[in-house]
Amino acid sequence: MHGGRLNDARDLDPPDPMSAADMAEFIASLDMLRTQAGEPSYRTLARRIGPLMRPPRVVSQSTVGEVFQARRRRLDLDLLIFFVGVLPVPWGVACSRGQGWPRATRRARS
Repeated sequence: MHGGRLNDARDLDPPDPMSAADMAEFIASLDMLRTQAGEPSYRTLARRIGPLMRPPRVVSQSTVGEVFQARRRRLDLDLLIFFVGVLPVPWGVACSRGQGWPRATRRARS
């Protein structure tokens, strides 16, 4: 917590994806990261992600929204890396370079 405010997720340290015991906890960590980034809409995230992918493509808001469904059994690793990378939190930059979240995805699937 920073600034002495309670219950403001943006003031908390970013979630540690490696602490997720399973896919549901991993997805909860993704949701917390999105919350800390100011809860950008799925549409906004989709618009930011698509042009960064190789090759660039249109990513639908429903595709981004599906990332947050607890029933998921696996995640698209490329989409995950770009998702974390486009969030306006400094920690997202490091994760988008192949650290933390991709390793945690593999761990959560096992």
